[in-house]
Amino acid sequence: MALERFVFDKKGTKLLQCNDKFIEQCIVPAHITSIGPSAFAGCEYLREIKLPDTLLHINQWAFYRCSNLEEIKLPDGLRSIGDYTFYQTGLKKI
Repeated sequence: MALERFVFDKKGTKLLQCNDKFIEQCIVPAHITSIGPSAFAGCEYLREIKLPDTLLHINQWAFYRCSNLEEIKLPDGLRSIGDYTFYQTGLKKI
């Protein structure tokens, strides 16, 4: 997975956006503590995503319209999930 596909904040701890709307699989880097609002919105081909244990926050609309995303494993230390984070996804199992 190429990190060029993503936009990060200046500290490098928040994933702000995925620039590859055709991404099918993603491993979020281990240093990420937050996924920004609408970061993966519209990534309709995303089927599989692995979240790091360091992830604390998933902001609103983060996975909006990821219609092929059927399963996601949330890290134990996750503190917050924003409104409509998984709206119009294909999730069958969390």
